[in-house]
Amino acid sequence: MDGASGTTVSGEAGALAGRRILVTRAQSQSAGLSELLRREGAEPVHFATIRIQPTDDWSAVDAALRVITHYDWVVFTSANAVRIWMERLHTLILDARVMASVRVAAIGPATAEALRVAGLQVDLVPPEYVAESALAALGAESVSGRKILLPQAATARTVLADGLEAAGAAVTVLPLYDTLSAQGDAGAVLPEIASGRIDAVTFTSSSTVRSFAQYAGATDVAPLLRGIKVVCIGPITATTARGLGIRVDAVAAEHTIPGLVAALREILPRDEFVESRNLSAHESQTAGEE
Repeated sequence: MDGASGTTVSGEAGALAGRRILVTRAQSQSAGLSELLRREGAEPVHFATIRIQPTDDWSAVDAALRVITHYDWVVFTSANAVRIWMERLHTLILDARVMASVRVAAIGPATAEALRVAGLQVDLVPPEYVAESALAALGAESVSGRKILLPQAATARTVLADGLEAAGAAVTVLPLYDTLSAQGDAGAVLPEIASGRIDAVTFTSSSTVRSFAQYAGATDVAPLLRGIKVVCIGPITATTARGLGIRVDAVAAEHTIPGLVAALREILPRDEFVESRNLSAHESQTAGEE
């Protein structure tokens, strides 16, 4: 299914040939995952559970941008934060050069790539793509007394800010956007899941898990996904899912979109699927002959 419209996209033969994979990312972010799935022969079924809403109060953001050279570090936790930050910077008729003297950290390769595309040098990418790893990496940089800016989602976890403050840094948390439930067509997608026509559900953030559970109903989400593989992009997302009673079959070893697809390949072996499909076709043919 494509977005909320319910249309499907067919893929060519590959490691996930014939598989139907539910993509729960925001519609504006689903293209990359969908393209990788199609390359593997899977059929992406789009059900955007969330949408990204930039803040409607830019006063704090504008103030930070105008004194950006006062900060020692700016830490970006998502590509969404980079995109919205740069859009606002351009609105103020500024460009990446205003951050030339500021060190920049990025959580995850997608965030780092978004920064590089925007013309910013990335000074630090933690080895693991979670806030805890960023905290450890920044801690090694002696952040005591440093001014650190965190442009992020309004609902982001506080572990990074709290940890940096505990290490003696002066931290400014800057909410750039909200992650809200999208107006997805649950009436079209949920029956697909209930009828067993979906092979796996992917979750790329805790927000996608919570919003999906809201659509399904808190008491119905676990039974709904029984018999369907559930794959999460990282441990934080998986913890959220398990907290809602959702069984998690796999967590991407590398907490990226390619890592998510790799996890799907591991838990949805093609040989078993082809054998099962051939058996079903044979049984159907036999029934017809009788």
